[in-house]
Amino acid sequence: MPKVTTVTAGRPLLLKLDAVAAELQCTRRSLERQIAAGRITALHIGRSVRIERRELEAFVDLLREEARSHTSRGADAPRVVGWTDPHNDRGGVHGQTA
Repeated sequence: MPKVTTVTAGRPLLLKLDAVAAELQCTRRSLERQIAAGRITALHIGRSVRIERRELEAFVDLLREEARSHTSRGADAPRVVGWTDPHNDRGGVHGQTA
């Protein structure tokens, strides 16, 4: 029997890409690249694309773990929380320096 998930505290279970991009403080296109790379799983409902809230939270956890693994290289290594976007013409990293 499938697991039933409910919406809690008025928070939507499924989020539009624009809403997820706003929460991550990145562009929609950067989010689409993460989906294409398989780092975030998207659900298709007809022509609509949605991200489950728990998938967004898992992605943030993944970014956090990646940041921790990078900082384990030593105290001199910069600690950056985010992902590198190879298509970013500025060559920057999405996220914040911690």
